Amino acid sequence: MAITLEQEPYSTAIPIGQDIIFSISDSTVLASHVNVRFFCDIMYSTTTTATQSKIVTLKTTPNAAGSGIFDLRRSIEAELGADHTTNEGNVNVRFKGETGIEAPIHHVSQFTTSKHSSGNFSCKFYVKGSSAVGEPVSLVGSVLSTGNFFVFNFKPDNNDILYNSGGEYHYDLSSMKILQNSTTSQFLTEMPDVVSAKLTDVGTVGLLQGMSGFLSGYTGISSVLFRFYDSNGGSLGTQSLACAINTGGQTITATTNSTKAFLFLGVYPANIRQHMSLPSGTAYYKFSARSSSNVLKTKEYRVNIVEDCKYETHRLCWLNKFGTWDYYNFTVKSTKSTSANRKFYNASRGDWSGSKFKHTHYKGGKTIYKMDSKDSITLNTEYLSEENGIWLEGLINSSNVLLIKEGSDWDLGDSSVAHTDFRNLVEPVVITNNAITRRTSVDDKLIMHTFTIEKSENNNTHRS
Repeated sequence: MAITLEQEPYSTAIPIGQDIIFSISDSTVLASHVNVRFFCDIMYSTTTTATQSKIVTLKTTPNAAGSGIFDLRRSIEAELGADHTTNEGNVNVRFKGETGIEAPIHHVSQFTTSKHSSGNFSCKFYVKGSSAVGEPVSLVGSVLSTGNFFVFNFKPDNNDILYNSGGEYHYDLSSMKILQNSTTSQFLTEMPDVVSAKLTDVGTVGLLQGMSGFLSGYTGISSVLFRFYDSNGGSLGTQSLACAINTGGQTITATTNSTKAFLFLGVYPANIRQHMSLPSGTAYYKFSARSSSNVLKTKEYRVNIVEDCKYETHRLCWLNKFGTWDYYNFTVKSTKSTSANRKFYNASRGDWSGSKFKHTHYKGGKTIYKMDSKDSITLNTEYLSEENGIWLEGLINSSNVLLIKEGSDWDLGDSSVAHTDFRNLVEPVVITNNAITRRTSVDDKLIMHTFTIEKSENNNTHRS
């Protein structure tokens, strides 16, 4: 008696937005036993495959074809999440010149490994049944163990092609350009090739690294090259940042540690200024991933450095479909408003707490006993290209939106850590827009969008 694995994911690197289907059968047991059930133990780890432990046991009855079909997606999806902070378990992660700091991930100096964005799993399948009606149910035959799979917090959308290869489904990560292995590949971001940022702006991009332990033939990157230019396009020099253990990252060496296979890289001016100096007169810079022989492993991105404008800048970041973060500065005039929700009760008039009743001028009648007050801000974009407008659709679709604030000591670059809870750097907000209209530049030329954000926490107010 032996279990047959009828179906499994085609690829060993799986986006969590994909159904993770396994199908097993055991015709011998079905022919000789009753009350047959198929079982699946999901073994999972956020670090190495050697540390996998059981997170759940799934069971099902044989269908009409005699197979037991399991979808593991929801069980594994519960183990994944967004990375909001650097991986403090990585002693080489740098924040403002210090290592091993758990800080907002957007402010990382160089690289950081992930904590929640990726994991690895395997399955143990087995069959239970009764030899006859009324007999106890017990294990029949041996346990079938699968190989290891890498899973990461990527939710493909309806425009991404799902392939069927012999009944095994998969997304082709290479054709989707999210493996950093060619001049047309991208980092794990939906941002356009050209963005703007102030010297004090922070932000990251994600990448897959050292994954040949999961995905045969894929290694990753050796370094990131920054190229600096003046306002006339003249070169001001280059700086190379190695993707290595001592920069908080991971070399191209094959790893079965899923946290080291999913990395974040600080690419905005304030991240860079923690570990290198921007050349004097820098008007913009470009960055791209490189191989050990300096061959391009991604397309090149450009960051234009802009000055403070006359209006207050609001920098939002949001969780994109790859499970990493995108960023945008709203520099046009914004409008702030405060709303209050009051709850009342009728209070007794006067003071009844003493030996005698005392009339008072401040007690009695309709009184507020609870005040819920929240701030909201209406933000307007500049006139944008169609490409940028489509990019900002991610704000509507994202379940995680943050306001990146400018801390009073952040813009000093590589200075000592003075923060405790970092609330003066990052604040969660909620997008209250229910829709965004996609427009085409052919008909509408440049496009302006408006978003309203609401602070997720109430203002502190007095009780009556």
